[in-house]
Parts: sequence; C-alpha cells; structure tokens
Amino acid sequence: ISVMMYRYRIRELVEENGISLYRLAKTSGLLPATVYAIARGETQPTPETLRRLHQTLETLLNREVSLDELIEVKRTT
Repeated sequence: ISVMMYRYRIRELVEENGISLYRLAKTSGLLPATVYAIARGETQPTPETLRRLHQTLETLLNREVSLDELIEVKRTT
C-alpha cells in the first residue's frame, strides 16, 4: 500500500520572493494564524483556502505559479 503525502511549499515561495507570510495572509483575506499553521505543516488547507493562497501568490509574484511549485507530493510505501 502506498500513501500520498502532501507538503505545501508556501513558506519557501514567499521567502524566496521577499514576501512575508503575514502579507500573504492579509492579501488573501485569510487569518494569519491559518497561513502560519499551513506553512508549518500543522494543518491541511481546504480546497478553497488553497485556491485563495494560489491566486494571491500569483498576484503578489506577478507571474503564474504552477501547482507543482506550491504542492510537493511524496509517496510512501
């Protein structure tokens, strides 16, 4: 049996581009605590939250952000 694990690369994307998690949260309309928890891997985002983060990252970075950049998939056996 293989299990798919997901890691959200939100922290890496904002740090690589000089954006704070707080700014990402405020611009996306999400609570900073929610964004921090997702970035630390403490919680999984809902599809709606992930959509909002993805759209906000594209706006802040002024470029298209692929889902492969945002989500790392790890398969374990």
